[in-house]
Parts: sequence; C-alpha cells; structure tokens
Amino acid sequence: MIFMNNKTELEKVKAEIESKKEEKYEKQLSQLKNQEKKLKKMASLEERKKRTHRLIERGAILESFIEGGLSTHMQG
Repeated sequence: MIFMNNKTELEKVKAEIESKKEEKYEKQLSQLKNQEKKLKKMASLEERKKRTHRLIERGAILESFIEGGLSTHMQG
C-alpha cells in the first residue's frame, strides 16, 4: 500500500513538473511572438518612411520641371 502511494505521489510530481515546463515554454513562445510582431512593425514603419521620402523627392523633381517649364513658357 505504501508503495502505491509513493508511486502515485511520484506520478503527481512528474505531472506537475511537466506542467511547469509547458507553462515556461508557452510563456517563452508568447514573448517570442510579441518580439516578432514588434520587429515586423518596426520594419513596416521603416519601409513607410523610405517610401514617403522617395515620393517627396520625386514630387519635388516633378515640381521643379513643371515650374521650370511654366517660367520659360511665360517668358517666351
């Protein structure tokens, strides 16, 4: 009878240890997923900044051509 109690206690302890391990890994997984989201958001923001800068540059170039054409057209 004592042997059975020890065996069931041992099984309970093993199950508890496994449960703690799973919780630990789930927490780590959650942290890694959040880190991934953060990195993706930062990359997206960086790409948006580059695109905005590129569009502003192109708009300025286009504007200089248009204004240059208008001023020569009005003078002539």
